[in-house]
Amino acid sequence: MWSLAGLPMPTSEATELHLPCKRHKRMGTLQAVEVRVARALAEYELTGDPTYQASACCSVCGEPSYYTYNEILNFMPVAWRPQPLPESHGWTLLLIEVPAAEHLTERYLFGERLLVQFEFNDNEYWYGTLRSPSGMAPSMPLGSRIGGNYLSGTPIVTTWFPEGHSKTIPVEWPAPGTQDIGSFFIPKDAPDTLLTANLICSNPSCGRFFSYNYSQLNQVLDEQATIGLVSHVKRILTISCPKCQTARVVDEACINSLYKL
Repeated sequence: MWSLAGLPMPTSEATELHLPCKRHKRMGTLQAVEVRVARALAEYELTGDPTYQASACCSVCGEPSYYTYNEILNFMPVAWRPQPLPESHGWTLLLIEVPAAEHLTERYLFGERLLVQFEFNDNEYWYGTLRSPSGMAPSMPLGSRIGGNYLSGTPIVTTWFPEGHSKTIPVEWPAPGTQDIGSFFIPKDAPDTLLTANLICSNPSCGRFFSYNYSQLNQVLDEQATIGLVSHVKRILTISCPKCQTARVVDEACINSLYKL
């Protein structure tokens, strides 16, 4: 079995890494795909083909090399790998409604993801301890007891319990471009339905939203297909998180799951 033994292993100080050629370990690299993108593609393809291996041609010999998901992961610096959340932790959503005209059929909201250590969670109601700072509720400190309910399977933050007493969360309007927020919609005729307009980072420990919406992602997909970067058999693209740099694959089904802005 081929091994990475004997190769100088990359460090997290590097900004871009390419997998080494399996024929020319110290010379050739697979320039066609960056290692974080290779991991995301392998993860995506494995959902449909458990035998999938990533491949690309060497910059020196021109021959292809094949990598399993674990080989790709082992080549990445630990800091670049998706990190699982600690046990009993999960992401919740703090929402603030945007004033809108009465004739509109949906309520429009901004949302911020907050990390919570759950103490109770029955998939209908929950409460726990806040483990990430809030930009939309800066007066609510880390370690606060908070709770809420669910909308469309997403835990929503509705209540703060300072000193054991329930209190409405003092949400503030974020200044444009200062907070990591996503856009959400709730149909007025289906108040228990939450529709999202933005994708989230695929790294479990990252709470970042991608700013791209439905129309923007479709435009990028169409442009890449026009210049031959997207397979006609499988129309996909990769995007990287601006916070943790984790890459994720976006396909048409993923785009179509978003609220159509």
